[in-house]
Amino acid sequence: MRALLDSPTAYGSTYDREIVFVEVDWQNRLDRHDAATFVGVQDDETVVGLATGAIDDDISEIAWLLSMWVDPIARGNDVASLLIAEVIAWSELQNCTTLRLQVTDGNTSAERAYSKRGFQRTGVTEIRDRDQMLEFEMELALRTKGN
Repeated sequence: MRALLDSPTAYGSTYDREIVFVEVDWQNRLDRHDAATFVGVQDDETVVGLATGAIDDDISEIAWLLSMWVDPIARGNDVASLLIAEVIAWSELQNCTTLRLQVTDGNTSAERAYSKRGFQRTGVTEIRDRDQMLEFEMELALRTKGN
C-alpha cells in the first residue's frame, strides 16, 4: 500500500482498489504457485522494498517482474538491484528463458535500475486503460540449464 501511495502512476493498480482488500485477498496473492514475492527488509525489520515474479499466463518460458518498489529512504542503495536479482534467480529456477516487465514512460530511475541488470526495451508499448499512461516493455534473456 505504501508503494501505491508513494508512486501511484508506476503501477497498474490503485490504492483505492487495493485498500478494500481483506486478508484472504492478500493471502491468495502470496499463495500462488506460479509467483513469488521478495521483500527487502532493513536490520530493524522495516520493509524498504518488494518485487514479485510471476510466470506468464500463456507461455511458461516467460516470467514477469511485477510490483517492483523501493522505499524512498532506501533508493540509491542496492535494494532495487538485490530485489531484481532475486526475481531473476527465481525465474531461472522456474526454467524461464525470458524475464519481462513494464515501465511507465518517464520513470527514468526504474528504467535505469533495470538497464543496469541487463534489461532492454523490446519496442512493445501499451496505453494503460485506467489513466492513459504509456508503458513500455523491457526484457532480459535468462540463463537456462542448456546455457
